[in-house]
Amino acid sequence: MLLYLIILTNFQTKTLSMWKEDLPERCPTNKAIDYEGSVFRVTKTNTPSIDDFKVYAKLYPDNPRYKQLCEAYAISFYDTLSNAKEAVQKSIERNNKLGDYIAHYNLCKDDGKSHLNGSSGHINTWFYSKSQFDIFSPINISEVNED
Repeated sequence: MLLYLIILTNFQTKTLSMWKEDLPERCPTNKAIDYEGSVFRVTKTNTPSIDDFKVYAKLYPDNPRYKQLCEAYAISFYDTLSNAKEAVQKSIERNNKLGDYIAHYNLCKDDGKSHLNGSSGHINTWFYSKSQFDIFSPINISEVNED
């Protein structure tokens, strides 16, 4: 009985620690894929920081909607620089500018699971706890209004 409890406890611990965040049940969904390639993240400054990579569930911990919303535990990227710029423009129109810079990264399938919205190019990524993704080392960073 004790051995069973230890094995069960170890299994639960490994399951919970698979992800960087403590995710809600059934998150990410079975529609999430191994995404590999260039991704673009909107940032506030030209030097990406931890603050540029906080998930909504941590940014707004008192919002009950985010506690069980799978997307609130993902990091948002865009599949092209153009789609990232378009997202910033739309955020300006809503009086809630996302940021002034766009950082270009390379996402590997070993970093986590992703969901791509083909129409907007928006990518949600749930990082594995073992991911080596380095937020401080983008391939390139550009100002939103640069052409």
